[in-house]
Amino acid sequence: MPAKNSASKPVKKSPRKPASAGAKKKPAKAMPASKGSKASPTAAVSPTSGPSAKKTGSGATKATKRPLANDAPHEPPAVASPVPAQKRAPVPLAKSNPRNHPKHLSAIDAAAQVLAEAKAPMTTKQLVETMAQRGLWKSATGKTPEATLYAAIHREISKKKAEARFRKTGRGLFELAT
Repeated sequence: MPAKNSASKPVKKSPRKPASAGAKKKPAKAMPASKGSKASPTAAVSPTSGPSAKKTGSGATKATKRPLANDAPHEPPAVASPVPAQKRAPVPLAKSNPRNHPKHLSAIDAAAQVLAEAKAPMTTKQLVETMAQRGLWKSATGKTPEATLYAAIHREISKKKAEARFRKTGRGLFELAT
């Protein structure tokens, strides 16, 4: 049979299929051996093949966890024999001395004190100014201490009803209930 000259005929290449259409899976890479292991890196077994793989009902293999050579059963660290807890003496609480350190009043308590000395009902803005002048209470960083005081007084009136320390006499005006 005569030899054919392959150079004279154009070679047809088969069209490439997209990667998702019939691409073969890459073989599993060899896993490096752990420290102290004498196995070579090429001797590693794919997680979906080998003695530790399980076959599913459809014939596919499922990876299972294989115990490693250096995996020993977990043992808790050794603990020294328990030493009986020593009882500590109770820490004495700081004693308050009302003569040397007056108690800081809350805004609503200071407002009750100001209203007790006042002769007429006051607005919360007037109460806050008076409390600051007398040094009874000063807002730390609040931008609207009068709104905070108004809410506190209103909440006490709503909750305690007849037993509240305050009474609303007009729009934004409060007096001490007697």
